[in-house]
Amino acid sequence: SRVQSICHIPPFEPVNNNISFADTNGPEKCCFEFFESRIPVKKVTHFEETDHRCPIRGVIFHTVKKSERCVYPSETWVQDIMNKLQTPANATAKAP
Repeated sequence: SRVQSICHIPPFEPVNNNISFADTNGPEKCCFEFFESRIPVKKVTHFEETDHRCPIRGVIFHTVKKSERCVYPSETWVQDIMNKLQTPANATAKAP
């Protein structure tokens, strides 16, 4: 499947600078660049895990400024935020 890349923009702009969207034959969203700075939990509205077909496992945090940030799911601070937001109203996860 063909993956369409999104251009790189500085990390605090409210755009999807690190997420690529695939056509109908591939995963909906995959992360290829990861935001490595900690994001305060109060700035994250919800999250989603990337599809198991993506080459790199990631979590996408959706922020109050309507941006999306790819983060590593193995990071302790990422797991802490996911656990705090883990309610049916706040989290959506894609099963592998």
